[in-house]
Amino acid sequence: MLNIKRIKSSVEKCNRELLNIENSIDISNLLYKRDNLLCKLIEESNPPYYLKHNFFNYKAILIYFMRNFYSNIEIQSSDINAIKVKEKLFKNQNKITIQTPINSLFHLINIPNEHIKEYHEQIIYDLLKFKNYGNSNNHFESKIASIGWLKETLCNPDLIYDTSAKKSKKIKFDFLFVRETGLGTESQKYMYHVVALKDIKYNRFTIISQFPLGKDRKRSKGQDKVSMLHTKVECSKPIFRREGIELPKDGINIDNLIYNLGGF
Repeated sequence: MLNIKRIKSSVEKCNRELLNIENSIDISNLLYKRDNLLCKLIEESNPPYYLKHNFFNYKAILIYFMRNFYSNIEIQSSDINAIKVKEKLFKNQNKITIQTPINSLFHLINIPNEHIKEYHEQIIYDLLKFKNYGNSNNHFESKIASIGWLKETLCNPDLIYDTSAKKSKKIKFDFLFVRETGLGTESQKYMYHVVALKDIKYNRFTIISQFPLGKDRKRSKGQDKVSMLHTKVECSKPIFRREGIELPKDGINIDNLIYNLGGF
């Protein structure tokens, strides 16, 4: 486990050094070093840590995505041992394959898929400014915060829902993977991370959305925090529930979470 504070300090040092360098080769080397450090930060940002978007740039996220999703993710049926899941998700096969095309990266951080080729070219030359190209600045920030949680949620979900539990027309999925990620407090504001999958057939799926969920302000009172997951699915209808995980009805199962301060 890398020291997150140490990595962040190294990134800030690179940023300071960039202000005083004129040689183009030295600048390129320093940019490469900085973006590699930022990539490591994403890789080390397991829940409840979350990434503050204004610390990052698109190139670092692109590097992370290329290194961690270059090949498809495979999940073995033995990793998610439940009869309903095997019938609906694995379809009597030993594994499923989750495709993660690089073109989906922009959508996963709330940027429209228009002009994808131009975006990629601009990222290579650091011309694409790191800001909101989507419909909601809040959604952009939250999706950046949780981009490093994708693999953990897919490979080690706490809950899985299918379309029979879908509650909102605003979210699309054939299967929804869910993982507990925080306490709904100021330092651990995201309570769940969800990854929506589309069934492509032949035990192949693709990621169509990912985002974290905080508390439901209308239903939460004092220390009793209820997640926004209730607005997306019927929480009592999972086709899979990890052993020891409580269904989210009056909050979250705090005993299952890592006690640590989130965010950096």
